[in-house]
Amino acid sequence: MKTIKAKTIYDYLRIVSILSGGGTVLWYRGSSSLKYGLVPSLYWRKQARWERNFVHKFLVRYRAYVRESISNPWEIYALMRHHGLPTRLLDWSRSPLTALFFALTQEPDRDADRVVWILPPYHLNKYTLGTESIFCPAGMASRSVRLGKKRQLDLDAYLPKALDPSDNYKLPLKPIAIESPLSIPRIAAQQGCFTLHGSSQRGLELQFTRRAAPFLSAVILKTKGNHDAFMEPLLSWGVNEETIYQDLDSMTRNILRTEGIS
Repeated sequence: MKTIKAKTIYDYLRIVSILSGGGTVLWYRGSSSLKYGLVPSLYWRKQARWERNFVHKFLVRYRAYVRESISNPWEIYALMRHHGLPTRLLDWSRSPLTALFFALTQEPDRDADRVVWILPPYHLNKYTLGTESIFCPAGMASRSVRLGKKRQLDLDAYLPKALDPSDNYKLPLKPIAIESPLSIPRIAAQQGCFTLHGSSQRGLELQFTRRAAPFLSAVILKTKGNHDAFMEPLLSWGVNEETIYQDLDSMTRNILRTEGIS
């Protein structure tokens, strides 16, 4: 893993420009602390054994709040994550500014340095799957994919057992990068995408050999005592709670903030 320090928001944008040079596709994830690592909620909460129960109860109840039932199991899994149930999905964004917003606004009272993780997703899948492909399982008629001449992977094996239509026996070990279904407006607004953990509960940053690890970068934002210097330019560029969350509550918070009312 490569660690880089950014003293200003302009340092951060320069780092992004360098890392994305040559057309490299990058995904970004903001966090309030480096120490949290890259662990999905199901694992950092240590609730893996409850995954089946979470899915079952969600399937029983969600139709009371969603007008149309959803038949695609990958859309259901993304919807669970979107509404706060613990999953093995880890949120990323294609937008470095969206990730920066999350890094700056999580734990708002904490005066400390923050971090934006940067991942080249094609490199991740090359390392874990042996193919430089990013799949969108929610949009695939057949989710059985060929990996090289002799390997085959059923992507549904990554689903919780209660959602897996193929009834795979074993959860794959390594994490993969996947495109997210954009049927959820907030995910679309945030240019959302996911990494999906397999059975290994270690953080993404800990699952690779020294040879492979450098493809993952952590940009340390020197925001301690300097938060506004990062936040004010971001807000002036139109990246705010309303554009990120796309709902009425966020719209009203944005109105109050711009009027100087806390």
